[in-house]
Amino acid sequence: KFARDNGKRLPTLDEWRTAAGLYKTNDNYFDDNESPREYANVYDLVSSSKDTYTKTAPVGKFSPNKNNLYDLVGNVEEWCIGSGNTPTRVGGHYGTKESRSRSFRLKTHKEDYTSDKLGFRCVVDVDTLLK
Repeated sequence: KFARDNGKRLPTLDEWRTAAGLYKTNDNYFDDNESPREYANVYDLVSSSKDTYTKTAPVGKFSPNKNNLYDLVGNVEEWCIGSGNTPTRVGGHYGTKESRSRSFRLKTHKEDYTSDKLGFRCVVDVDTLLK
């Protein structure tokens, strides 16, 4: 509702996957030699030098991904629109274990589902910006 009321929308699942760098043949956010903790606020029971946050972290506290976007994995899961306009959560959250945060997982829920581990990112179509 927020996105729609402000001339924006939620990203589609394909748009989110591309932004997250998942257009590769595998569904891993990170290369095998990379730690999710460099890019993501995940599993706060064990902190690393970058992850000192017990819940959510301020935006941009971790390195951007290869598309120069921040916080697509970890911190909070994000709503996007899946197949058949199904509300879908992606990206993992601050409680997601490091091993589970390496690969793409999605969860579908009703539109009114809420959690402190869930947020959203609005997108604007280029055609809308050019008007």
